[in-house]
Amino acid sequence: MICNIPNFRSRGMGAFSRIICIALAPALLQCMTAGPAPEIKEFREPTRTLTMPSLGLQFQVPENWKVEYVDNAIETEDPDLFPSMRFAPAPGSCSAKHISELKRELSGMIQRWEPVKGRNINGLRGYSWSGSGFREGLGYTIFLLLLENRGGCLVAVLFTPDDILEESRIQTEPIMHSIRPI
Repeated sequence: MICNIPNFRSRGMGAFSRIICIALAPALLQCMTAGPAPEIKEFREPTRTLTMPSLGLQFQVPENWKVEYVDNAIETEDPDLFPSMRFAPAPGSCSAKHISELKRELSGMIQRWEPVKGRNINGLRGYSWSGSGFREGLGYTIFLLLLENRGGCLVAVLFTPDDILEESRIQTEPIMHSIRPI
């Protein structure tokens, strides 16, 4: 498994196991809104820096967000549970193999995938895409971002219920923009 999907399934929501990861790209979020929205690069509150030494990467999250280190991954979420994100390393360079494996692992949760797009964030190249689903009365969106550094691949997944999609975008776009080499 690329991103250890069984570990994404955690607390609450009954049969609907919540995904904790990251994947955030403004272009993907804009696809889910009525029209193009301006990118949000500035945090609205104080932040703290998290690092992934194995990939030589760092990023910022709001200071009040919960953070857990699980295996080699970082799980973080808003104090109100959503949005939730997971950052995990995957072996090798980011590739179509990673994309197809993630889509396969998430196929039980996603009813519709958006097209995969090439990304470049702070000099890091990779891919981003999103998928949407509906379970137990909840519509949700999962955003995925793969970024390459030091010959490894950062897999970032973001889970957010659709009813707070815009607020999640405001909170998480700055996180995505803060990912950079150490």
